[in-house]
Amino acid sequence: MNARPRGRRRARLGLILATLVTAALASSAPVAIAADPDLTEVAPRCDGGSSNPTFYAGNRRTAVTAGGRVLVVYDPHGSGQQLKWRDASSTTWSDDTRGVPDGQLLAPGDIANDRTASIVVGRDSLGAEHAWVVYAGYDYNKVSPVKMRRLSDLDSPLGPSVGPEVNLQPAGLGNTGVDMAFEDTASGPRAVLSWVRRSASTQYQLMVAGLSSLDSDTPSLVETTALYAGSTATTSGTLVPSAAGMRVVAKTSKLKLFAHALTAPPTSWTTGTAGVTVARKSKPTGVALSSGDILAVAESDTSAHITKVVRFSGNGNTATTELTTSSGYANPSIVHTTGDNALLVMVNRTTNSVVSRARTSGSWGSDVTEVGPAAGGDYAWPNVLREPVGGYLRILIDGARCPTSTQRNQVLAYSRLL
Repeated sequence: MNARPRGRRRARLGLILATLVTAALASSAPVAIAADPDLTEVAPRCDGGSSNPTFYAGNRRTAVTAGGRVLVVYDPHGSGQQLKWRDASSTTWSDDTRGVPDGQLLAPGDIANDRTASIVVGRDSLGAEHAWVVYAGYDYNKVSPVKMRRLSDLDSPLGPSVGPEVNLQPAGLGNTGVDMAFEDTASGPRAVLSWVRRSASTQYQLMVAGLSSLDSDTPSLVETTALYAGSTATTSGTLVPSAAGMRVVAKTSKLKLFAHALTAPPTSWTTGTAGVTVARKSKPTGVALSSGDILAVAESDTSAHITKVVRFSGNGNTATTELTTSSGYANPSIVHTTGDNALLVMVNRTTNSVVSRARTSGSWGSDVTEVGPAAGGDYAWPNVLREPVGGYLRILIDGARCPTSTQRNQVLAYSRLL
């Protein structure tokens, strides 16, 4: 089990940010103009995250409680998922938890394996606030079940209370890329999960399901449905809540959209007829615009690192490519800001920075540096809170690599007012 790393003090971070801004100005690179930029270290290199602590863009690794506490989950070196939290008034990340030691969510004795994960905050039928963490594998070399823990008493000074680990889907031949989000139905919020299941040696299924109860620490899956079945081993998907119902942005043989209408039975989904070519190993993500359209982002070339932004109609039957970057833009993710506006977040490999581009009135702006190379560089998989809470952009970032191990990376958290 990893030691308990502590966050840096604001004074130290102020020096880092000042250095970042000075360096960027000296090189004429764009700099973010933020009301309250904040960069903190969630886990140090060499004693914190795994080789890919924040993968992938389609996961949700940050959540915010009603009390303003920020919860994050990342893949630690070794195995499992690490939970940390920080209050709005604090500059220090804590791993204090009740029910598990030091925020370590994977039960002892499980197979060592990197894992994708999502954390979401919601309420049970009585209005009590909880968080749900779901996690599974990232490939099929080490088979993983789909697992879940429900967290309660989220804003306690002693840390959240962590419920028992639940196997929602047996390991079988492997499960990857699990995600979770809430669909707002007439009868209240409905939890929806998506993941990819290997069903045979060369067959893969993109799955969706609901939770049997939001009131229980030990729910089961219900209304399980396969949206896609085929031989594409690199199939991946992510949930996109919209006012018209849940959507899934998925990379099967092409980038596609699957749709569920709020008035339809939970197992009734439609497949959009439009498809866009993206890279075989790309990991897409997306957000819903107020118009009902869905913005999806993915790399169209994972060697040259070219990012593509596609606007789907709400039913997925039309698709328009709005933006194709030059080479050097990797691991894209996207944030819905207001109305039909959005923010594209990427790693600029050329400048060794995390950058954003704003969509305003249907047009995409130029690069704005969010985190520059002075904060450590070697960035990967900037994982964003796709629907900002309190008007803040929040990014969890795979940071600097340990000089003595390629398997131990730093984890950074960045936030600023939009």
